[in-house]
Amino acid sequence: MDKQKFIDQIIFHDDDRWVVLGAGAQRDGNTFCHLASTSRGRQQKNGWTPVQICDWVSTEVLEAAVKRDTGAWIKGTEDDDEAYDYIPSAAELS
Repeated sequence: MDKQKFIDQIIFHDDDRWVVLGAGAQRDGNTFCHLASTSRGRQQKNGWTPVQICDWVSTEVLEAAVKRDTGAWIKGTEDDDEAYDYIPSAAELS
């Protein structure tokens, strides 16, 4: 599977909007991703620096972000039955 297509996609994960900076190992329907927040960070001497995390993200969520047809709630990677990630449509992002 070409994981490069996931890079620069925008997803909603853990109640925040993130840009996928990198995609790594895939296991059990999840992809390990390096994410940067689009809304949280801090101003430093050399400019704005976003909050960054590494986390397992559902590959289904990433695939939906690539397609970006319509906004959709997709079951997230958490064990909690109520954990969902939201994929915004292209219109919602503009």
